[in-house]
Amino acid sequence: MEFLYFSSQVVLAFLIPVIKVDKRIGPHNSDVISVLVGSLLGDGYAERSLTGGIKFKFRQSIKHKAYLFWLYEFFNSRGYCTNNLPIYFVHVQKYGEKLSEAYRFNLYSFSRVRIATNCFTLAEVELLKLALENKFNIISSIHKNNQSYQLYIKQESLALLKILILPYVHESMLYKLGL
Repeated sequence: MEFLYFSSQVVLAFLIPVIKVDKRIGPHNSDVISVLVGSLLGDGYAERSLTGGIKFKFRQSIKHKAYLFWLYEFFNSRGYCTNNLPIYFVHVQKYGEKLSEAYRFNLYSFSRVRIATNCFTLAEVELLKLALENKFNIISSIHKNNQSYQLYIKQESLALLKILILPYVHESMLYKLGL
């Protein structure tokens, strides 16, 4: 884990505000939380994305392929990653020319909800943002993505969003809401 040192204080490199876990990333089942924490204490890692979310990443050498695929099945069956199998890759180890074979996969980032408004103009996305805020009290922000704009629902509005859309979500898609 990388540390930054400021006037004799140690601050984590990806410091996030003090928000109770169930309000920030959840709700998640205790088995998922246990595997994530255990992985972070072991050789799993997380990194902050440019949009502010945190993505968990898993990588294992080819000799631990069975374990990585077990992790993948664990998270995939609960809706935490895509159906794409872990990716095989070869890389040069840090010190030397030795090649190493490995597999990797990432979990979805769960800190916000992104609405793919890529085909809308900025004015249309701003109108949608205002409508969500005025009609449903859903707080969001607009982010530029290449030549388009995407709407991100802020963390503090996720619980309300879930309540509002749950009656309209097909049962096969409930995993996207953590259900």
